[in-house]
Amino acid sequence: MATGERGARLGKEIRDVVSGLIAREIKDPRVSGQGLITVTDVQLSPDLGTATLYVSVLGGDLGEAIAGLMQARGFLQKEIARTLKMKRPPRVKVASADTVVKAQKMEKLFAEIAQERASKQAAVPGDTGPGDSGTSATSAAPGAQREET
Repeated sequence: MATGERGARLGKEIRDVVSGLIAREIKDPRVSGQGLITVTDVQLSPDLGTATLYVSVLGGDLGEAIAGLMQARGFLQKEIARTLKMKRPPRVKVASADTVVKAQKMEKLFAEIAQERASKQAAVPGDTGPGDSGTSATSAAPGAQREET
């Protein structure tokens, strides 16, 4: 991943250019017929020679959209070079951002954890919460003196 101000600026500019191309220029039905395609992030290699576009799709097939964008890589590279006035544009790779899918999985896991905790609380009515082990504080004190025999 490219670090520094130049890499961050170039990544943002590439994202903006590619987003516009997806919305207006790419005619491939795998791309244009997939609902809302969003370029969520662009990661550049340290030498700025490779740009990985992370895309998400709302209301369509992510695999088809990625296949269509991979087919259009040459066009995307040429337009990036032309628009940003680059002699050597980065090679374009396309990957799934799947942030929506990950967020849904996390929400499901949180709901399961909350349900599990609620059922455990209902099963143990006398439980006062974590830290209540049933021992007195004086008998378990780490600095307590022992009797010598």
